[in-house]
Amino acid sequence: MRRNLVLLIAGLLIASGGTLLACSSGDPVPDEMPQEAPEYQSTAEDSPDQEAGLASDEGTPSAGLQAVGPVATVNGTEIPADAFNEQAQQLQAAGGDLPPELMAHLQEQIIEELVNRQLLQDAIDEADIEVTDEQIAERLEEFRQEFAETSREQYGEEMDFDEFVAEMGMSPEEVEEVVAETVAIESLLEQQGMAYPTSEEVRAFYDENPEYFTQPESIEARHILIRVNGEDEQEWEAAQEEIEALHRQVTEEDADFAEVAREHSDDGSAEQGGDLGRFARGQMVPEFEEAAFALEPSQISEPVRTAYGWHVIQVTDRHDEETMEFSEVEADLERELRNQAMQEALEDFIVELRQSADIQIHAENIQ
Repeated sequence: MRRNLVLLIAGLLIASGGTLLACSSGDPVPDEMPQEAPEYQSTAEDSPDQEAGLASDEGTPSAGLQAVGPVATVNGTEIPADAFNEQAQQLQAAGGDLPPELMAHLQEQIIEELVNRQLLQDAIDEADIEVTDEQIAERLEEFRQEFAETSREQYGEEMDFDEFVAEMGMSPEEVEEVVAETVAIESLLEQQGMAYPTSEEVRAFYDENPEYFTQPESIEARHILIRVNGEDEQEWEAAQEEIEALHRQVTEEDADFAEVAREHSDDGSAEQGGDLGRFARGQMVPEFEEAAFALEPSQISEPVRTAYGWHVIQVTDRHDEETMEFSEVEADLERELRNQAMQEALEDFIVELRQSADIQIHAENIQ
């Protein structure tokens, strides 16, 4: 669970231990900029069995990768089997049954991360860095606000950070432990001379890379879905009859589209009146996209068949291609550039630590 939370925090554009400790190169800034158009997953080209916003939970943990003794020794400190097994169980639970070659790669990756963590912890102890309760509370509040903002931008609703991590199985104490680790690493890197980008550098990046801040043509839309699972033609015909009746309600009988969606749509967006938010081309399955982008604001489509069932779509707004103003992206861009600077500084520092460390890997203790 620790790794999951660290990944979550990293996804919120806040540098943290887990994804950084593996010393892999970070993604360039443009790939990390928040997407304003949330992907409607029940019409995205994933699986017809997925509900909007919910990932599939298929797959069971693999039986492989279990340590029966210390997996490494770092400057005389053993990394116990429990630390390895916790990480392995998390990854295997997420990935299901994995091929042997991937299991071997995961084994190396987990050990590398654990070694890096131990090296960093030793450096934090040597630097005599202490994290106060006030620092933890302040940073945790930043995480909460950033999580709420990012979820609102990406999914159209404000999610609660504490509720989210609780659903992941994290206790408040475990959350604070990870936050304390993050603050300590930042303090350590600052002591090592890490420099954050200046406001002038942030502005210069924006001016020199306008293509990263250009939003393509997009629309805002809502829909009503009568879901069909499988290929039974009678089921498809029944769904078509139902969607045609609903189509008449919102076109000929002037029924409120959002209310009809709330009452009849077989979709996670029903509670929001079928609202799918804002999306660009390429985010929906072709049949849905073609029908939606052919509409003007307030127009309602004819029934549309996709792999998920029958839809009726209403476009509520259209947006031409536009370049976002600096004021709109400044805060996110500054966070991204700060994180990139921290990522690079941390990678360089870990390389230095590893060069002078006594590291012994005990692969024989992993079954």
